[in-house]
Amino acid sequence: MFHRRYNVTAVDISSSKIRACLAELDTDENVNILAAEESVLSTAKKAIVTDLAQTSNILQSLLQKINKQTGVDNRSLYVNVSGQHLQMTKSHGAVMIQN
Repeated sequence: MFHRRYNVTAVDISSSKIRACLAELDTDENVNILAAEESVLSTAKKAIVTDLAQTSNILQSLLQKINKQTGVDNRSLYVNVSGQHLQMTKSHGAVMIQN
């Protein structure tokens, strides 16, 4: 019997660290961690990211390490960003697309 497997990449960006994990989910509801990486986030001051470009570089480096370990490309991510300074608002938007 054929069992389909799904790869899921999750990223957690906190005030002091970035963590990334690649897991494999199968149809039997088993979760296997294939790789996990972590890096100190030195671009945060008072729990707020101050250098977005460097944070992006750190994240890209973590994802590349996971790719080298597993050979699996990260095609999509589940991202968690936490912090007391974040606020959520409901809004609607529209974009006009020409031709």
